[in-house]
Amino acid sequence: MVTMVSTISGHAMMAILMGTLAHPFWFANAENQYLELFGHHIPSWATVRSREVLRGYFQGDSSLYLSDHWRAWVGPVLFWSAFIFLLYSSFLFTVLLFRKQWSEHEKLSFPLTQLPLHMATDRSFFRSRVLWLGIALAATIRVLAGLHDLFPVVPALPASIRIDPYIQERPWRAMGYISLSLNPAVVGLSYFMPLDLAFSCWFFFWLTRVERVIADVAGWRELHLNERASGAWIGIALIAIWSGRRHLARVFRFLLGREDLDEATEPIRYRWTAVGLLVSLGGVFLLCLALGMSLWAVLVFYALTAAPFAGAGSRSGGAGTALPRGHRD
Repeated sequence: MVTMVSTISGHAMMAILMGTLAHPFWFANAENQYLELFGHHIPSWATVRSREVLRGYFQGDSSLYLSDHWRAWVGPVLFWSAFIFLLYSSFLFTVLLFRKQWSEHEKLSFPLTQLPLHMATDRSFFRSRVLWLGIALAATIRVLAGLHDLFPVVPALPASIRIDPYIQERPWRAMGYISLSLNPAVVGLSYFMPLDLAFSCWFFFWLTRVERVIADVAGWRELHLNERASGAWIGIALIAIWSGRRHLARVFRFLLGREDLDEATEPIRYRWTAVGLLVSLGGVFLLCLALGMSLWAVLVFYALTAAPFAGAGSRSGGAGTALPRGHRD
């Protein structure tokens, strides 16, 4: 749940999607030739093209609730909401197919579930003084930060301290973005991470910095860090599918009526899971085709989009974390 929700509402999904819908038509001009190069490939019903409507969106001093504005936005918003719903539903049903393999056969731990489990079952949980001390400390830091944003005169603890501006000598300055941050939420989530995963995130972050220093000395211009991170996700997804191939085969035989499986512990029966997967996956493909994508492009898009979810679900131990990216993220 943490993995899926954070990716929907995080920086790489909704924030970028809303800007992408309007960007080509607001910033199009004779120099960049956006409309001539690819504008005719974008369906009018999936975006907002009117510059008068976009003026309020980009420049402000207007309202979404003007009749011309919401009429222009309601179609694209409904379409992309349906697309995102179907896309993430297909991910959820896929994870349900692997649940028994990951939770029971591979016996992966899900440490983040311990906290809500104790909150729901342990009556003495909220009586702990240490708990309320921690809540008060974290809340004070967050409240001061919020007040500081609204009223700069209110002091606040710095959320992060940039170190890289103080590293100006070659080749060390090639390390790029480095900061020390104090985020209670990150500290709390990191506490529940498996030790090998936490060490992996720390180790590979500094490994990329060392690589950048070596590359600067050697004169290499591109290390392809982001591409390597994407390749790692694809590799983890393939490993997850390969390790669960026998389980998937048993599920497939069960759906065909050739083998019996115990569904008592499954949140949704396999047949309903398969129906949900086919419906959601079919909906994603139909909407992509309606946008003008070729079938091979839809297949590649879905495979690359689903790979991180298969990898995160099978190897993160339920911690909702990701492999370290090559850039500042």
